[in-house]
Amino acid sequence: MSADLGNGMVLYTALLRVFFGVLLWCLAPKIAKFTSKGNDQEINLSGVTDTQLYSTAFIALGIYFALSALPDMIHGFYLLITIEEHLAGAGMEATTARVFQQSHYTKDMLILPTLSFGCGVVSILSARAWSQKLTRS
Repeated sequence: MSADLGNGMVLYTALLRVFFGVLLWCLAPKIAKFTSKGNDQEINLSGVTDTQLYSTAFIALGIYFALSALPDMIHGFYLLITIEEHLAGAGMEATTARVFQQSHYTKDMLILPTLSFGCGVVSILSARAWSQKLTRS
């Protein structure tokens, strides 16, 4: 794939996501009316505290971050293991430098998914503590 086509695909994908995001934002009231079937009622939340709501939000965000980063993390670790095995069996051939560069690229590629996964797990495990800190302030 040429560099121009690759850059165009990235731009096309980004613009497509922005377009659908704006479209969903504009259609949100109609979607809400359709899903609720016009039944607009008050919700009684007297038994739920602010701490419980914040805890639920932290847990939901943590699950989102952890699960969205997990496939990239698994793929990155797989690539890292296979490249390192190839590097060990390559000896001092001409491809060693290229494989070594790919290995470092794969390690750099692992940083963001691993951080996202770690932040998600921390958010899940410390949800109650953070929600209590928020309700005190």
